[in-house]
Amino acid sequence: MDEPLPNIVFLFEGETCNHHKCFEEVINDPSNALGPFDVILVPCQAWLDESRPCLIQRMPGHLAVDINIDGPKSDCHGGIVGGSIREPILDLVALTHKLVDPLTGHFTAPTFYDKVRNNEALSRARISSLTASSNSSILSRLASTTLNLQTAPNQCPNEVASIALTYIKDQFAQLPQFNKLHLTVTRNDVWCYEDPNNKFFQASIQAMEKVWSKPPQLIATNHTSQVASILKTTHAAPIMLLGFTKESTGSIERIPMRNITLARDFMVEFLSTIAQDNFVNTFQVSKPTNIHTPIPLASKLKTNYQTSRYLSFDWLQHAAYYCLYLIVLVFCASLLSFVWQYETIDRFKLLDYNTLKEKIAEQYNFSQNAIVVHGTDVSLPLVASLAQELRSLGNKDRFLVYHCNGELSPLSQRILHFIDAELDIYDVCQELLEMKLISPYDIDGYRNGYLKVLMLLHAPADQVLLIDASTILMHDPNILRKSQGYIDTGTFFFYDREAYAQQHLLGRGYTAFGSSKTLSSTHLHQLVDNFEYELFDSKKSISQHLENTLAWNGHSHSEQDTAVIAINKKVTSRVYPLLWFLLHDIRHRVAFSNKDNDFFWLAFELLNLPYHFSPWAATSTANTQSPSLYGGLGQYLPEDDNSKSLLYLNARNLVDPYDASSSLPHLPMQAVIDRLHQLHNSIPKYIVPRRTRSANAAKENDAIHYIAKLGSQELDSEVISQIQRRAARAVAIAHVQQREMVNLD
Repeated sequence: MDEPLPNIVFLFEGETCNHHKCFEEVINDPSNALGPFDVILVPCQAWLDESRPCLIQRMPGHLAVDINIDGPKSDCHGGIVGGSIREPILDLVALTHKLVDPLTGHFTAPTFYDKVRNNEALSRARISSLTASSNSSILSRLASTTLNLQTAPNQCPNEVASIALTYIKDQFAQLPQFNKLHLTVTRNDVWCYEDPNNKFFQASIQAMEKVWSKPPQLIATNHTSQVASILKTTHAAPIMLLGFTKESTGSIERIPMRNITLARDFMVEFLSTIAQDNFVNTFQVSKPTNIHTPIPLASKLKTNYQTSRYLSFDWLQHAAYYCLYLIVLVFCASLLSFVWQYETIDRFKLLDYNTLKEKIAEQYNFSQNAIVVHGTDVSLPLVASLAQELRSLGNKDRFLVYHCNGELSPLSQRILHFIDAELDIYDVCQELLEMKLISPYDIDGYRNGYLKVLMLLHAPADQVLLIDASTILMHDPNILRKSQGYIDTGTFFFYDREAYAQQHLLGRGYTAFGSSKTLSSTHLHQLVDNFEYELFDSKKSISQHLENTLAWNGHSHSEQDTAVIAINKKVTSRVYPLLWFLLHDIRHRVAFSNKDNDFFWLAFELLNLPYHFSPWAATSTANTQSPSLYGGLGQYLPEDDNSKSLLYLNARNLVDPYDASSSLPHLPMQAVIDRLHQLHNSIPKYIVPRRTRSANAAKENDAIHYIAKLGSQELDSEVISQIQRRAARAVAIAHVQQREMVNLD
């Protein structure tokens, strides 16, 4: 027999349970040269009984729409905010009730079924399980489900998808507008309808009847084959959905051996039929370049099953591996190139502070004195109440609020300007990004703990006071600028609490400078011994202050408290390139600091510049009298006199209406008022007396959290009153913020 065999392409696709991921991309990829095809055969499970084969004449389309309803920004505790928000699951239940007719089970959009061909049966619309939190005590921030709709002949997939999306949005708009609706079409498979008079359909019927000795049933299935739909859409060829076993075999697909044998015989008979002369004359297939040319039949087609060439996805897998290997090589080469360029060139491009200062001066007016504070949406009550507190203490400095990459919303900025019309707000990350001082990839890395350096570099003022928003001031901090230490050095720093831990300044282990395993090679010693002084025209010189520090002698892992920092930028301009170098480079090589705590004094030390610390150690407060006090960190006035007055207390837990939340909560007004009572009840009554820094304090267990065995004394009534006033101001501003948030929604 010398008849030509038509080109045959076998597609082996095993991702049915994984929703046929990437199947459509592979089919449409021009490099695969699949097609054009004259007929497509797709085996499936469709028999209605155990003995009679089936041919599927009609297959419905499948439209799947993911419905997600978003509520609050995060999950909420049901016992705290229950009733104050509208739960997304309520909207989801109400919406799904509107979408499906409870009697017919059909989708309720009025025009959805208008173009369905007469006498076409449609299955019910199906709603997947409604999804919310499995924890009954949590109010989930979102609820979701999937609406599954079958489409029928004459319905346009894009048109019905548009109708469904519009209708769902319209129904949702009729609900109370507390939450947000998000719709995503995840499937839109086209329906199939094959003409039974089609020559390939007739050839299939003829082959089935010959092999099974009975004619096949022509059926309409309720199941949508995504593979068939994709092939039908991309190649526009007749699709023969061939039932080879009963659907009851299920996902285990244990097809009887008899059915497998007869299916093989069917394929041979079908190919034999279409290989006949009357078929060959009309069966003209464009030959893809990567498929073997037709081969002559050496013997009867029924006994020579090996003459057709198989094309599987194996070569695609090999190609994918080679591409992945190439991508990894390119990535590694790019990474090595980046590291080489940074280590040999970029890291030595030091900050030109004078040029930076000139650029800032061109855009903003320079001031003599300024208060600089970091603000976010959640810390807005603290920032605004700090501004009020400073003005009540008689401070008239320019008030600068900094944030990074949109941390302060337009609403928060309006509230700040309403409270103090003269304050200035800067997005320091965007400002320095425009000046090409930082990279867009680094922005988020500055938010948590490293923003003070950027704020100090940018602040358009000669004398700067960096103050944490949670700091409660008892006196005008301008008093620091009048101290002799500040006048002599242009700096005034405060000590952190004494605490011993093998981390930060006392860290041990591998660093960019080598391995540090002994006491003499802590991170602090490594940094001082191996720092590149020549870059800054300096040399190693250990000051008397450094030799006396607890960190240098292995007693405390931190030296500086950065709640309040006073710096005269005009007389300390030499330090800023080195300070930037610590932030930009060294901190990634040696983890010497808890955030930016020890950046400032170390920058002066490494440059051999003088700096000044308060003579007094940090103090702490508590509600009950005890030798060990656990609470906020405070500092006494620097004067060496008998007043022993407290300068500030950094205790967010005493004044924060949002209880140190990391994100801005939505609270009912009563909850804000109740928070004020909680704050008043938590005000401390005792404080550690004024003292000097001691290595013994660092030896106590858990000294990182409290000051132990150093006694206590009653807190001055004026300090308590100041804490109460600050808490009341912060809560009042939180009340305004929550009210404006509701109005904005």
